[in-house]
Amino acid sequence: MQTVILNEKKRRKIVVGILFSGGLLTIVSVLLNSNPVALIALGLLLWGTILLFVRKPERTHSALIIEQMFNLMLTLDDVLSARGFRRNAIFFPPRFSGDNPTMQIENDRTGEAIILVPTGVELESTDGKATFSEEGNLGNYSLNEISLHLTNTLQVVIELETELQKGLIRARITDPILRELLNLAMQNHSQILTRVPPPIISAVACTLARTTHKPVVIENISLPRRNVTDVHFKLLDSLDGREDVKAI
Repeated sequence: MQTVILNEKKRRKIVVGILFSGGLLTIVSVLLNSNPVALIALGLLLWGTILLFVRKPERTHSALIIEQMFNLMLTLDDVLSARGFRRNAIFFPPRFSGDNPTMQIENDRTGEAIILVPTGVELESTDGKATFSEEGNLGNYSLNEISLHLTNTLQVVIELETELQKGLIRARITDPILRELLNLAMQNHSQILTRVPPPIISAVACTLARTTHKPVVIENISLPRRNVTDVHFKLLDSLDGREDVKAI
C-alpha cells in the first residue's frame, strides 16, 4: 500500500474547503431551520478545526490557529444560542465499552437537550488503566496516572489535583496557544468557554468523564497567568436526566 503525503498547499485547500462547506451549511440550516443540516455543518466545522492541528511543528502558525479556533468557537456558539441551547455543557461518560464520551447542552426554554460529539474527543484516548476506585475516591495516584496520560497524549503539560473542600478537580494546563486563545475569548465572550470549550479543555473533561464514569461540567476557567491556565471541573453525583434527554 502506497502512502500519499499531501503537501502544505493541498492540505490547506482541503481544510479551507471543509471549513467553507461547514460555514455555508450553517447559513443554510438557519435559513431552512433544519436541525439535521445544522448537525452536518457542526461536524464539518469540528473536523476542519481538528485538521488545523495536523501539520508539522515547524509549519505551525500559532496566530492562525488561535484566530481560526476562536472564530469557530463563536460560530458554534451562535448556532447553538440561536436555537436556545445556552446552558453549560455536560460531558457524559460512554454508555458502553468502546464508545466515546458525549457532550450535552440543554435548551433554556424547552428543557430539551442536544447531544454532540465533544471537540476534544479525537484528542483524548485512554487505555483503561488510569481509573478511579469503584468507591469514587479521588486517590492521588489515580490523578497522577491521568495527568501523565493526558500530558503524553496531548503533548501539553497537565497537572490534576483535587480541591476536596469545594468538591472540584483542578487541571493546571501549561500551553501558550491555549493562553492566547483564552485571553482573546475572555475580552468579550467569556460566557462561551463553558459551553463551547477549546479542544484541550474538552479533552480533559472527556478523560475525566471516561475514567470516573460520572458526568463532568466545567465549573470555572481562570484567567491564564504566563502560560498556565487553571480549569476547575465538577463531577456530578449521577447520570440523572440523561435517560429523559430528547436528542435533536
